[in-house]
Amino acid sequence: MKRRVVKRVIFLMLSITLICLCFTGCGSENSPLDTANEFMAHIARGDYSEAYPMLSEASQQQMSLGEFGNGSGGNDYHVTEKERREQEEALNKMKYELAKESEDEALVYVTHADYPSSYHTIALVKEDNVWKIDFFNSSLLVSAKEGADEQTCKANMRLIKSSANIYAADNGGIYPTSWDSLVPEYVDDETTPFCPLDGSPYTIEWSDQAPPEIECVNHGTL
Repeated sequence: MKRRVVKRVIFLMLSITLICLCFTGCGSENSPLDTANEFMAHIARGDYSEAYPMLSEASQQQMSLGEFGNGSGGNDYHVTEKERREQEEALNKMKYELAKESEDEALVYVTHADYPSSYHTIALVKEDNVWKIDFFNSSLLVSAKEGADEQTCKANMRLIKSSANIYAADNGGIYPTSWDSLVPEYVDDETTPFCPLDGSPYTIEWSDQAPPEIECVNHGTL
């Protein structure tokens, strides 16, 4: 556990210009840009338990930790090393611009280097001298949900592929040729998983010689 904590601290120190949150009792005041930056980093990594305390009191009253985690029960989403690198690259391409700031409210524009004409807004409010995310007044609401949906979608696709691999190991290297081949011994649900973003079914190309090729209209192939 101690090693895990140390590694986590090192990782955060090496991340993109992230600073610690200044909760009540901390010596200095955080800024809207710092808060927006750190919040987006937690969302991208699936660290819901870290991001949730950064929400305003009103936002937390409207949404529990489990709901904020998009059905994860509030648990942090485990990402692979490849996914983590991709997320870090995406984070490094984000630009934060302070649009306005008053004594107790602020608005931050978030743009991406690859899509400079498109931006999201992050609204913030100051509570006990600390900037918090006003989630439901931010266009970030949609982008954050889509990020969580993408993570769930990829987990669904990995489930199909890993179940097919286990099937092949049990059947002399022959892969399943339909979802029905996996039910109920290798998967519990008779219904093929679908994209959580909009309910779109996956396109699956089955072959008895190789793992299935899986495509989501929203999140690509696996």
